[in-house]
Amino acid sequence: MAKKVLLLPLTVLLMALLSSCVYEDLSKCPEPRLRFVYNADGSDNVLPKYIKDAHLYIYDESGAVCYTKQLTRQDLAEGIQLPVLTFAQYRVIAWANVTKQSQIANPDTLAKADITAQPDDKGFYRGTDSLYRAELSLDLRHASQGEYTVPFSSAHIGLDVVIKGYDAFHPGAGEPQIEILSGGTHYTFVEHPAGIPLPDADKTFVPILGHSQRDDMYRARFDLFRFTDAQAPVLRLIDSKSGKEIAKINITDYLKEHNISFDKLHEANLPLLISFTAPLKITIKPFVWGSINIKPDQYKQ
Repeated sequence: MAKKVLLLPLTVLLMALLSSCVYEDLSKCPEPRLRFVYNADGSDNVLPKYIKDAHLYIYDESGAVCYTKQLTRQDLAEGIQLPVLTFAQYRVIAWANVTKQSQIANPDTLAKADITAQPDDKGFYRGTDSLYRAELSLDLRHASQGEYTVPFSSAHIGLDVVIKGYDAFHPGAGEPQIEILSGGTHYTFVEHPAGIPLPDADKTFVPILGHSQRDDMYRARFDLFRFTDAQAPVLRLIDSKSGKEIAKINITDYLKEHNISFDKLHEANLPLLISFTAPLKITIKPFVWGSINIKPDQYKQ
């Protein structure tokens, strides 16, 4: 009986040794692999459809960066093998689809690292990058090998604003202009426990409107950093010549009125149609995303 009792702890110990690296020289250990996924609002990995590249940062327990890598489309699809890391805990952070519209600062220190939307050459905020963020607590205290999944979350919301009938009822007026009041422009690298991050440092955005004279339509398709249903920005429509406000849309009230919620939705898109049927008669309602096709639409590529 004593032999049987002794066999159990010996078996557990043997399994632990086989599944972990016991070399004094860690370079002989199999390196851990990272696998990247984005499930959007379903169960399948749809990462290649939405994410083209990413900036990867790995931080040690003190918050100092110990590894960085620019991830290509191939890296994201196939995963990557990490270099030799000591037995410790790490924090993995990644930002995807970063262009010149965003600036990453202080990436060497996790507590200070951040990413900020940038204005254009004229100082106007036109929109943000279609950002995605990933985070993983990587625990290598007991084993330095294995495959670890790094899940991405959406860090933006898409807006598609169409203005129809403006020219017919405003002859001689300036072209319409839309403003987004209080759009977030700044994310920290950490402090996003809910997965989908929330920004701060609100600014006014002035998206560029494309114009189809034939269709009497104006259109702006752009992204903003995330916002909640309860704290959504305000959209103003103004006459660009006189500065007169023509319409003001509180997006929080608009979402509530149309029974729309973005709080737990990764691929959040808001198509908004502003129609003029008389000089002072305006209807504002959603439309089916992608159902209106005018050129130029000046949408992000």
